[in-house]
Amino acid sequence: MAKKSDAGTGVLIVVGAIFLAISAAYEWAKNNILIVGIAVVGLGVWAVLSRHQASKRREARFRQLTARFGSEQIAQDIMGQKFWPGQTEEMLVESLGAPPAVDKQILKTKRKEVWKYGERRRNQFSLKITLENGRVVAWDQKSS
Repeated sequence: MAKKSDAGTGVLIVVGAIFLAISAAYEWAKNNILIVGIAVVGLGVWAVLSRHQASKRREARFRQLTARFGSEQIAQDIMGQKFWPGQTEEMLVESLGAPPAVDKQILKTKRKEVWKYGERRRNQFSLKITLENGRVVAWDQKSS
């Protein structure tokens, strides 16, 4: 069985190694300030460009959804991953994606499906959306 002093020594060695690594990194950065500066500027430019590209993709998706469904409000709701009564299957797939599981029931006068999202455990889902004839009529959402 290890003594308490052995455990304390191990912690001191780890802390010392971390301190030495940080000191070495600081000294290297101090001696190579030009390289560090270029790296920082490069990372900043990359971050700005990435954010700009994401914004452009979001705008393009919004325009595409508005043209496809004929309403800016519907496009905003879809991009906000919302669902509502009367929403079509196509809109729901755009909003939440394809469901991991679907229960189907075909009756004489209607087609009923329960789309399941947010699998917690095997065959247990946090969100179940009921569609009749391709339109959302109800849902059951359990808190996380």
